[in-house]
Amino acid sequence: MKVNRDKLEQLKKIYCLGNCSRFARELGMSTSHLHYFLSTGEGGGKKLVGAVASFCRRKGLNMEDYLEF
Repeated sequence: MKVNRDKLEQLKKIYCLGNCSRFARELGMSTSHLHYFLSTGEGGGKKLVGAVASFCRRKGLNMEDYLEF
């Protein structure tokens, strides 16, 4: 399972007005980890997958739109 980077970027823009620090807090992870993933596509491991899944559940979003199985 992996995170769709483009879709995650859209979530950041919609829910946090493009602010990476605020979005990282919403996800419950470090800003540096999130920024590294968004800029390089690397580092999208189980911590990020779990954080995105949890965020989707809280916001009532379909996590299959943001996670690739």
